[in-house]
Amino acid sequence: MAKLNQWISTLPVEKQDDESEEKTAFAVELLKYPSEPFKAALAVFGADTAKALRVAHFWPLDSFVREELDRLKTEDGELSFLPSKADLARALWDRAHGERTTNDDFTKMARLYAEIMDFVPKVPKVSLTGADGKGPATVQVVASELDEKL
Repeated sequence: MAKLNQWISTLPVEKQDDESEEKTAFAVELLKYPSEPFKAALAVFGADTAKALRVAHFWPLDSFVREELDRLKTEDGELSFLPSKADLARALWDRAHGERTTNDDFTKMARLYAEIMDFVPKVPKVSLTGADGKGPATVQVVASELDEKL
């Protein structure tokens, strides 16, 4: 590991006077991919893989980046960095059509995709009766604050 750190530190990186914009952009991407800092760095630096590798290694521990992560979570909320319904559906669709997907896995993914996209009507699984034991009961559903954020 020490040799890897030494090698990474020798990679050429353009020095900039103010990296705060790049670090903020990296923090945003890191919130989207918290366990994949290299993917986050590639999203910011594109094809410059040498810089992305160095950034992915050092910036997650950078004090400015840590402060930005905290600020963004506080201001925007952690849920704002999760994928949207469309993002999730696209990822599922792409994965279902991957080369290594078995027929059984495709069927499961297609069913999940259909549920996400509301192709499958939601039917209540509980049969309720009124207080007298006859006829349907009235059920009131109260939305939570979490529903609005999703």
